[in-house]
Amino acid sequence: MPEEQFEEKTEKPTPRKREEVRKRGEVAKSRDLSASIVLLFSIFILWLIINYFYTNINIIYQKSINVISSRLFHSDDIMAFIKDMSLMFLKIISPFMLFVFIIAIFSNIIQIGFLVSFEQIRPNLSKINPIAGFKRLVSLNAFIEFLKSSLNIIFIGLLAYLFIKKELVRVIGLSNMEVISVIKNILYSGLKLSLKCGIVIMIISILDYAYQRWQFENKIKMSRLELKEEFKKTEGDPLTKSRIKSLQLQMARKRILQEVPKADVVITNPVHIAVAIRYSIETMNAPQVIAKGKGLIAQKIKEIAEKYQIPIIEDREVAHILYNKVEEGQEIPPFLYKAIAEILAYVYRLKGKVKDVI
Repeated sequence: MPEEQFEEKTEKPTPRKREEVRKRGEVAKSRDLSASIVLLFSIFILWLIINYFYTNINIIYQKSINVISSRLFHSDDIMAFIKDMSLMFLKIISPFMLFVFIIAIFSNIIQIGFLVSFEQIRPNLSKINPIAGFKRLVSLNAFIEFLKSSLNIIFIGLLAYLFIKKELVRVIGLSNMEVISVIKNILYSGLKLSLKCGIVIMIISILDYAYQRWQFENKIKMSRLELKEEFKKTEGDPLTKSRIKSLQLQMARKRILQEVPKADVVITNPVHIAVAIRYSIETMNAPQVIAKGKGLIAQKIKEIAEKYQIPIIEDREVAHILYNKVEEGQEIPPFLYKAIAEILAYVYRLKGKVKDVI
């Protein structure tokens, strides 16, 4: 088995690891917290619009009584009545259901942010493995789920018992009221009981969410070996980087060995940067950077320039601009024409040559 399976995972997950598990849809989330948020907000909205509900239910009730009491209707009339009642009921319930849908989405977003992932719903044969299923049944997570369900049943059952016991006398008195008044009282009592149950569920679900976050953080912890492997993926294997750097240095040396001897002048800063310039009035529109380098490569350029008796001119500002702004093989930009022309003119005078510059 891989070595990392035996190594204890004690290190905090890196941002890269967090991003990877998030893309797979693995996040810290409590389904009960989402449900409790939806429940409490739904109760709150119902409480605000209960008069609207009551008024429309009263209309449906009165129409139903009128139709039932009337014996002068046919089957077509019954169908028309059912259609009208269905549309009215849909009109009553639709805004509320839309609100519940929005709150359901919101309750998930506040836990995990906006996330779309299909990894968790893809077919996975390991999920139907009976051995793995048995392990899940006897796991700590299963015990927590059982404990949470038990607490919900106990507290909500106790709360419902105490509430109904308190309201029992008033409920008996409803028998003397009209049906619509009974419905109104039942709605109010149901909302009161739902609100109290919702608060209990919310408290338990907040504790569940804290546990889910703790469990998730432990699950995605990394071993030291995993950290090293990720560092290699992110920053690159130090040995590979060293080899690449060595190859790049070899290629640079080979290139400057070929190009620097063709230069007219080498401009330095004077220690860290060296840029070789070549100009041919017959074939070029402007002087060209044929080699440049920093550090060891700059030193090599100067050594080759000395070997081939190529003038080395110190100009810090020009050297920096050429190194940072002009690539090898490119002509110098127009704003450097005057500065380079002066340098080349000086070089040509040193060599005893008379030559047009730029």
